[in-house]
Amino acid sequence: MILFLDDQAARRARFLREYPMATRASTAAVAIHFLTQACNNGGMQPIICLDHDLGGTGDCEPCGANCGCAVVEHICHLVRCEFRAPRLVVLHSYNAPAAQRMQARLHEAGVNAVLAPFNATRFWAEIAEILNA
Repeated sequence: MILFLDDQAARRARFLREYPMATRASTAAVAIHFLTQACNNGGMQPIICLDHDLGGTGDCEPCGANCGCAVVEHICHLVRCEFRAPRLVVLHSYNAPAAQRMQARLHEAGVNAVLAPFNATRFWAEIAEILNA
């Protein structure tokens, strides 16, 4: 139901305390693999939470293989291949310029994406709203 991508173990543990049913990934490759498997089994996760800077990659321009923007590009590819888009992508990176670029790319593909840094009130509220709908 939820895919959570973050390279920080403390954030993953905190998220899983709130949503133990979530699938977690610490690298872009693992997240991409999971999304591909989910689509092959009938559909994309309804909620996807993405960090940008994985493994200390910093700005990672151009987008590197282990970066949240690589997952964004994969989501856009899957949507172009006519898989149903996720209901929400939450970009929880504290790297605001990178998160804004990721959001713009998702919006271009018709994907609902919001900026909500991890642990901000809005981060938890956005997820709860979709789950409680």
